[in-house]
Amino acid sequence: MYPLKKILVCLDLSEIDEQLISYTNLISSIVKAESIDFIHVAKMLDIPAEIKKEFPELVPSADETIIKRIESCLETRLDKQLGIDSNIILREGNPTHKIVEYTKENDIDLVVVGRKLKLTGTGIIPQKLVRLIPCNILFVPEKSELTISRIMVPVDFSKKSAYALERALDIARLKDIEILFQNVYIVPSGYSHTGKSYEEFADIMKHHAENDLKKFIGDFDLEGIKHRSTYTLDNDTRPADKIYAIALKEEASLIVVGAKGKTSAATVLLGSVTEQLANYDSEIPLFIVKDKKDNLSFFEALMQV
Repeated sequence: MYPLKKILVCLDLSEIDEQLISYTNLISSIVKAESIDFIHVAKMLDIPAEIKKEFPELVPSADETIIKRIESCLETRLDKQLGIDSNIILREGNPTHKIVEYTKENDIDLVVVGRKLKLTGTGIIPQKLVRLIPCNILFVPEKSELTISRIMVPVDFSKKSAYALERALDIARLKDIEILFQNVYIVPSGYSHTGKSYEEFADIMKHHAENDLKKFIGDFDLEGIKHRSTYTLDNDTRPADKIYAIALKEEASLIVVGAKGKTSAATVLLGSVTEQLANYDSEIPLFIVKDKKDNLSFFEALMQV
């Protein structure tokens, strides 16, 4: 698992920027980041040629104002004692496209984006970033707590699920953080042909899920890591709802999930579940884990369309 050395934080000059910078300060101190780039993408300004000629200093002046505004926020929210190199990046154009381009060109390891509930601002469509960003993505709600005490990892026993668990363990090892394994299981539609009731077969599926999880986590080093497991029956084919409900009940301070995957006990695509979680009006930060090598060729193909 590659280290989170280079972080990109997406700012839109709204109130949520303060929360993003504060949370980035927290996560970067845990993972020992080396650099943080703060990017603001403004919409392309359609300024008439006559105005540009009469006021040539107009655009540079606006850029200087934005930089000073961001610097002022960094002064109070970013801990200089961490010794992390920070840079302010200004771009014009489509926010999603510019963020994706910058991420690839600068080999970013983690992109931090705000999730708004009530605050105003330009905002970014979460599912587009989930699909296009070739590295890890962290969605930070406007009211999330600035602490990480319990990480919930939805587990479906897939390769992408293993990536998520590995990333969560990397974070937990650096601080006293509990890991909560969470598995959503289902009852196959043909259960009635077995002569078992729905409840009886649900118990069978849960038992198999417990055994599968034991085997799955057996490949990881959990020494010194506080951890426990929870299992949830998905009786209405809405796994994302179950995951979020358990996260709230268990007071998880961070959800770490893989970008894709397919469970061995059901036909639930973790990729679609991840997109659903990214679009939730949630107050829990969501860390989406991606393998840059796996996603790079897909990213390049999309950019050529």
